[in-house]
Amino acid sequence: MGKRKSKNTSTINKKKPKLCENLLVIEEKKEIDTILKNTKGKIFEVEELLKKKTIKGNTYYFVKWKNYDERFNQWVERKGI
Repeated sequence: MGKRKSKNTSTINKKKPKLCENLLVIEEKKEIDTILKNTKGKIFEVEELLKKKTIKGNTYYFVKWKNYDERFNQWVERKGI
């Protein structure tokens, strides 16, 4: 008997991003954007400077804000701290 050809499964096995994971990321970003809009102009306390980088002579720090979750960590120019 002849050998049976197997189907090409390369397109079947490719992983697609899960819709629910994408929606969570979008919802989290919306929540962060809303919080940032409501806190504009306020002064926040830095808990820790996590990283430092210099771009075109400007120094930036990756800041962990006191009393805020890690998802709010952000790069801030030195003059903004």
